[in-house]
Amino acid sequence: MSCPQFHFAVVGYYIATLVYVSGMDLSNVTDEKVKNLRDFGPFYLTLWNWGLHLLYFFMHCINHTLQKMPMKISTSLRRMMGQMTNYLFCALVFPLTIYVSSTFWIMFAYDRELLYPRALDAASPPWFNHVMHTSILPVALLELALHRHRFPPPRTACLSLAALLAAYGLAMTYVYFRYNVALYPLYPMLNWTQRGLFFAVSVAECSVFYLLGEKLNTLCWGNRIKSVHGEKQQ
Repeated sequence: MSCPQFHFAVVGYYIATLVYVSGMDLSNVTDEKVKNLRDFGPFYLTLWNWGLHLLYFFMHCINHTLQKMPMKISTSLRRMMGQMTNYLFCALVFPLTIYVSSTFWIMFAYDRELLYPRALDAASPPWFNHVMHTSILPVALLELALHRHRFPPPRTACLSLAALLAAYGLAMTYVYFRYNVALYPLYPMLNWTQRGLFFAVSVAECSVFYLLGEKLNTLCWGNRIKSVHGEKQQ
């Protein structure tokens, strides 16, 4: 499968999922955790990660379309979008995807009620959970294998990850204090020191996943890839 075919297929897959989700009827649910998922869905990290996926692949589809346009019109725009999508995937999409998927399934195995309550099974088909938390991982790995990437300096990428997770932490805190809703049952059990520690550990984990992506990229593409700061990756 070529990169354009893969990118268009993923966008179609995500849009079909989005259409399905928008048609889900959760108006009559009584479980408090399911109500939170219904009313505060955009504040969950899974949705942030999924949105980054959709943005990344949609931008690639635009770039593929621009290839059919006259060279003078599309060259500079394609170059700019190429740099943006490259950074988006390497610094955010890939490490966050591994973090979201691995953390979800570890917590699911420990106590699924912390993240994905059983009451939600009655309102959604079994495959929906895998669309949001499982398929994102092979999609990211396939993208890494099919499309060459230039990984930015680790410090820059890790700062971007920290900024994203900090923004998410602020959003989660806002929901908790503004609406008295804990998106995750664990949140109110932690004091501020523990929350800060949890944030630091999350950033560290995502940074490790970034380095893993860089190593896998080198494994797939070898010395044909150069980093964005001009040094050849070994």
